[in-house]
Amino acid sequence: MPATTPETALTELDRSILLFEEEWQGGKSAKSNAIRQRFGISSVQYHHRLAVLVDDPSALRSSPQLVHRLQNVRAKSFGQA
Repeated sequence: MPATTPETALTELDRSILLFEEEWQGGKSAKSNAIRQRFGISSVQYHHRLAVLVDDPSALRSSPQLVHRLQNVRAKSFGQA
């Protein structure tokens, strides 16, 4: 059985979402439009997938700073930090 690298457990869409999230600099409404154009999915679908990725060990290995930042944002929004 081949060894799993951090990127192999993530789909191309997952990696693209993480990269997009790391690089995004604009506002929320512009982001929704960019999500639809780039990925062909709704903002709700994008954020649902991003929420799943925040808890995915492969995403953590691939983009640790981003995942930790998103985990902190989520914790603060739920009053856990």
